[in-house]
Amino acid sequence: MLMDFHCLEVLLGLPEFRVIHQVLGPQQLELHLERRDKHVVCPQCGTCCSRVKESRPRCLRDLPILEHPVMLWLHLRRFECPDCRHRPWETSETFGERTKWTQRLYHQVRAECLRGCPGNELARRYGLSARTVFRWTLGVALLLQRLKPWFSSLLFCPVLSSVFSSSDELQWWRNLGHL
Repeated sequence: MLMDFHCLEVLLGLPEFRVIHQVLGPQQLELHLERRDKHVVCPQCGTCCSRVKESRPRCLRDLPILEHPVMLWLHLRRFECPDCRHRPWETSETFGERTKWTQRLYHQVRAECLRGCPGNELARRYGLSARTVFRWTLGVALLLQRLKPWFSSLLFCPVLSSVFSSSDELQWWRNLGHL
């Protein structure tokens, strides 16, 4: 069942973007977004650029909607300046240049980790890999390590043991210097 674009825009809470397409697959909901502005200002000469030269998609993970993990596809456009022929890409004030997930997803996963939710469950619920959840929650695990001195080693930390399939794999990561 697909939703109305306006309803999706309200749920997303991203006023900078509008939903242009949606795909509900078996694993996730894909939402295609485009910036509302139809032009950019040329950073070289200050002219208003409205002619689109090319575009490229960029994907980010977001919080689930109706228990479906969400993948946002941002369709970023490249404009051509009519005066100086410079071709600037549009940028987003909401998302960083190289990030692959929204800040609200990152904070939600870390908060649930603090409440004791297993890493594998978080990965399944949010459509992330177990490694990504591990990287995001490692800081939480290390903080718990410092706050609770009775953790004699990271091998007994419940957050880490829920991500790794065996203590040998965890020891391997420790030997590489990642832990």
